[in-house]
Formats: sequence, structure tokens, C-alpha cells
Amino acid sequence: MRDLPEELCRRVGARLRATRQPESWVRMVEAVVELDEADRRRVFGEALPPGLRLAG
Repeated sequence: MRDLPEELCRRVGARLRATRQPESWVRMVEAVVELDEADRRRVFGEALPPGLRLAG
């Protein structure tokens, strides 16, 4: 379940597209997506901070 209203997600997605951001970013905002390993590294870096775990 998302914690943001659907309309807000669509508006943010439209703004990302307008500023020519990567389509993968738009998809992550507009819909719940499963991150692949490359996306995880880009979003969280090589390692998560100590004590933080990915829920999946």
C-alpha cells in the first residue's frame, strides 16, 4: 500500500517527465515496482545503513 494519494503520484510523475528524468524514476513514483539489484544500488548505495533492512 502506498502512503501518498494517487493524484499526487501522478502529478509528481508528470513533473519528472517534464524535467526529462529517467523513466525508471517515473515508474517508481507512479506505481509500486520491484527494484532490481541495479536500482537498489542507485537508490540505497552499495550498502544500507547499519540496522536498516529492506522489507520485501
